[in-house]
Amino acid sequence: MAAALAVPAATDMSTASAATPRAALVKEGHVDLFLTSELASALRGAGITPYAVVPTTAMTNWDVPVFRIPLRGGELQRNPYSGNFAGGWLHFDRGGLGFRMGDRRIEFSRFDADLTRGEIRAVVNGEHSSSFPVFTFRVNADQVSFSAPVVSIDGVGLRFTPEAQVLFNAAFGRQVLNGDIDAGNYSARAVLSNS
Repeated sequence: MAAALAVPAATDMSTASAATPRAALVKEGHVDLFLTSELASALRGAGITPYAVVPTTAMTNWDVPVFRIPLRGGELQRNPYSGNFAGGWLHFDRGGLGFRMGDRRIEFSRFDADLTRGEIRAVVNGEHSSSFPVFTFRVNADQVSFSAPVVSIDGVGLRFTPEAQVLFNAAFGRQVLNGDIDAGNYSARAVLSNS
């Protein structure tokens, strides 16, 4: 989702000075991605099955699939004046989410989430030359809670980008995704670095 930013690390984000934004580096954690029932239904209707790209794991066998994707790093920032969440990024490095129908498939992996811009980029079908914007979202400060060393981000809605919809539909030769279908939502738990 983004490269490392040159902002000083801090483990106690509540002591931010008024002059500069304070940032904390993410050591590890995970994101749980919940597909919407609307998307799951559209996939089933088209005969498409979602699956986890290792080391991502499928968390449930319910009608609405849930996937856990491990975090490999990132940075979270707080506004020095309000103390509220102000942005940052998360890097997933490996794993992701795939979809298949017979011998057709599309995989989104090596996610990078820009929490400031509200965009998730991914490598599509293992093409490591560049990442591609796959999801958009909006994080509000009230969806983020800090309880050192853990930061929680809850209930953030995801939408496929128009470009990702075109790639997805082309992969399966049919109109499955459209601008009206929400992809899902995610919740993250990040452990901040002590360094």
